Amino acid sequence: MQGQMSTATPSPPNRRETIADAAITVIARDGLRGLTHRAVDRQAELPPGSTSYYASTRLALIELVARRLADRSARDLGVLFAELERLSVEKQDDPGRFEVAVAVLTGFINRLAERADDMRARYALVIDLAERDTIRPILTSASPLLGSTLDVASGFLRRLGVNAAPEQVQDLVLLTDGLVFTLVSRAGYGYKRIDAEAVVRAYLTAIAGPAHLAPAAPETPQDARPATGAHGRTGVSATPTEREPMSAERERRIALVTQLRASGVERVYTPTDAEYVDELAGFNRAIIHTPELVVAATTVDEVVETVRFANEHELAVRVIGRGHGALAPITDGIALTTAGLASVEVDAATRTARIGAGTMWSQVLDATAPLGLAPLCGSAPHVGAIGYLLGGGIGPVARTFGYAADHVRSLQVVTADGGLVTADAAFNQDLFWALRGGKGGLGVVVSAEIELLPVASVYGGGLYFAAADAAAVLRTFASWSRELPEQLTTSVALLRLPPIPQLPEPLRGQFVAHLRVAYVGPAAEAEELLAPLRAVATPLIDAIGELPYAQLGAIHSDPVDPMPVVEGGILLAEFGADAAEALLRAVGPTADVPLAAVEIRRLGGALAREPQVPNAVGGRDAEYSLHVVGAPVPELLGTVIPAVIGGVFETLAPWGTGGTQVNFFGGANPLSSLAGSWPEQTRARLGEVRRRYDPEGRFPYPAA
Repeated sequence: MQGQMSTATPSPPNRRETIADAAITVIARDGLRGLTHRAVDRQAELPPGSTSYYASTRLALIELVARRLADRSARDLGVLFAELERLSVEKQDDPGRFEVAVAVLTGFINRLAERADDMRARYALVIDLAERDTIRPILTSASPLLGSTLDVASGFLRRLGVNAAPEQVQDLVLLTDGLVFTLVSRAGYGYKRIDAEAVVRAYLTAIAGPAHLAPAAPETPQDARPATGAHGRTGVSATPTEREPMSAERERRIALVTQLRASGVERVYTPTDAEYVDELAGFNRAIIHTPELVVAATTVDEVVETVRFANEHELAVRVIGRGHGALAPITDGIALTTAGLASVEVDAATRTARIGAGTMWSQVLDATAPLGLAPLCGSAPHVGAIGYLLGGGIGPVARTFGYAADHVRSLQVVTADGGLVTADAAFNQDLFWALRGGKGGLGVVVSAEIELLPVASVYGGGLYFAAADAAAVLRTFASWSRELPEQLTTSVALLRLPPIPQLPEPLRGQFVAHLRVAYVGPAAEAEELLAPLRAVATPLIDAIGELPYAQLGAIHSDPVDPMPVVEGGILLAEFGADAAEALLRAVGPTADVPLAAVEIRRLGGALAREPQVPNAVGGRDAEYSLHVVGAPVPELLGTVIPAVIGGVFETLAPWGTGGTQVNFFGGANPLSSLAGSWPEQTRARLGEVRRRYDPEGRFPYPAA
């Protein structure tokens, strides 16, 4: 669907399933030869051409059927897995547990056989498409379901006293498949319906011997999904292990994971998986996410399948990028991580780059700098690019070139209906407008094409002044920064630095005023502009000079290592002498406040101008911004620090615009003030676009 216009009304969420179900019926009745687009349209009672819209070729239609069959199998297995887990726990000390195993497996075989159309279609596809590498693995032993099936079956049998070897468990799975085929095809020997229960009992008896009369084998410490290879061929422990019955929530998660993996999404994790915590860990360690599922996407197809799955199960989807911007914990639904989609493709001739979701700006800089080209990245190149672009993006050269979002050419987006669309100046213009500055609630952006600038270096860096000079520096900055040319982007930060060896010795444990500058032009012009600040005092460290663009992060020198953080920001209409004095009283070197950084950033210049293709970026009317970061003291993050930051905002409120910039909106900002990130007219239009593209609220915004 890439590149097609998106209509105002999303496609019905079950249309693909309707088409796939009709195709299954056609194959079961007429064989694979009878499968045509017209036959499916007739079977589904859809207008001619409907099937072709969703599957343009016969192979695409077959793959749609295969994935639908796999999804149904996953549902059956999810129910079975939950039932097996429950019964194996409840019955592990029951003398009749062996017969429980026989009854459950036989019931499962019979349920599958009752779905004769599904089974006939599956067997037709497997037999006729033996050489199709893209289709056959979905329905055979190469399916992602196999590993889960073997693991759960092994654990189930072990707890019920049958300590089968891995190859015996696999044979049992194959036997189950064969019994279903026999029942469906009515190929019972002597025209007599085969007794599946007798066959299952005979096989389990053969591999268990007298074991089913002994107490159940003890449970291993890892109870999530035991590895089949960890058990011997025979032998049963005489000491049963007590286990708590599995909760309904865990049963639900097992079923969900099984189905999602069956659809081709490989890396799906629940709270019992070690990878769960690692995938959720972001820069801000004060935010602990606990969603039902984590999907670590590695392909765009996996993102598409995840969104479609979320629609089917009415789960929220929230993207966890690689930035600083988590506002609150995610406690439900699916958390989608995008690091596995990171990629950079540079077209030097057109001065553009296509970057995948999960890409960090440092990766983009590594790819573009050798070509003398520059992306409009942020002050912290170690964070993700996509989230930065969606919020606007104010970087170290922003006054010269504007918001990073102003230089986005196109975006590839998975929308709430599970479609993959391109949004640019020609296609899906309303979505293109909203994504560039609207931040969230519109879809999952899987890639962006951005403009690159012919900038190899800037004249910039930082001056670090001692605490005794901080007041004079801030007062001078207030007057000096008003009349600067657009070629100079600057800010000043009051920093309370920790006494750590990673910092230069003059800065360790000190309060400093850090002047940050980047000038796009000759060094002599830059130094002439900087003269008033240099005249204030001799800095502790002078780190200003010609700077390769790839080293832009050195200007702000933001922390790289994850830490617990509470931060927030507001926009200012002005920052003069009175505002400077008020800020000094609140957070200057004599104030005892648990704050790590207080930054005043000069805006204006190109940031104030609407781009040629308008977007939803807010805050263009602001002249300055205030950004405050609390000290990383865990016991103060939930109470004291937000109150202190709120006090700073109140102090500067007389000079504020009443708004915020969404990328600098943080946990210290009241969530109710997020709407202030956009002018009223922009905010209303954003709401309309969100409702049009996500009427069910599949992508909650704010995300938590």
